[in-house]
Amino acid sequence: MERFFKEPWRIAGWVAPVALGLLLVTTTVRCAAESLLLYEALFERHSVSERTGITPEGLAHVGREVQAYFASGSDDPLLVEVEVQGVPRTLFNENEVSHMADVKALFLRVYRVQWLSAALLVALTLLAAWRLRRNAYLVIASWLRRGAALTAGVILVLGLLSVVAFRQVFIVFHYIGFPQGNWVFDPRTEYLVQVFPFGFWRDITLLIGAFILLGAAVLWGVGSALRKYGSRTRPRAEQSDGLTCLSVYPSEMEARLAEGLLRDAGIRSVVRPEHVGYGAWGQSPLMAHSLWVLRTHEDAARALLGGDC
Repeated sequence: MERFFKEPWRIAGWVAPVALGLLLVTTTVRCAAESLLLYEALFERHSVSERTGITPEGLAHVGREVQAYFASGSDDPLLVEVEVQGVPRTLFNENEVSHMADVKALFLRVYRVQWLSAALLVALTLLAAWRLRRNAYLVIASWLRRGAALTAGVILVLGLLSVVAFRQVFIVFHYIGFPQGNWVFDPRTEYLVQVFPFGFWRDITLLIGAFILLGAAVLWGVGSALRKYGSRTRPRAEQSDGLTCLSVYPSEMEARLAEGLLRDAGIRSVVRPEHVGYGAWGQSPLMAHSLWVLRTHEDAARALLGGDC
């Protein structure tokens, strides 16, 4: 553990994939929240116009007002004027407006996470390009593939829970995201849950999950392409430089695990047994296992695993 924190590249090997996953999730959520076409399609799918007495044009106006409210930095309350059954009225009551203020605060936190994760990824990518030069392709490829796998795994678990028990997941999310408790409404009299019914949130959640998985697949593909490009056959003049020792492990299993991580990043390595002494009474030999890589890949390998040779 101590060695881990002394080697910033090993920390970056996990920070970058997590930041990548956060960026993918928050960007997808933001795109969905700002898509009026998606709102209108879901309004039509769930017969919101027939249920509320608001025309499709009026619902589009409501959607634009809600999106503009979330995007603004103002503290002004959400006041939506629209015709219901042909009669102009203020759509949301005080309790609904209060809840929408809490939703806006949550969205602003999501947007901050999006920008912070993007800035962190840009900084790490530039640092890798500066320090690792040509070998940066292999490290960035590893970040992309690891981030894609991590994100897809989390989304698949949450997606399965949503398919099996979305109502329970929806309630737990509201307990966590809105501890104020002002998120329960009467569907007979309050328009927030009529305009945005339960099915609206179920469908938009599943769509967001599907697009995140699609994005993860694209990232995996890009990472694989970068790995192939970065690990392509080197000229013979470079290969003649030979191998360099990366690290020594007390057991063969640890060395093989490290070898597998490098292989996943497109870096070829060799595990060699090393005689390091004798056991009690000088009889049984003590063995360790060293990990060797091409010198041309040494920087990328150390960025992924560190090294103590």
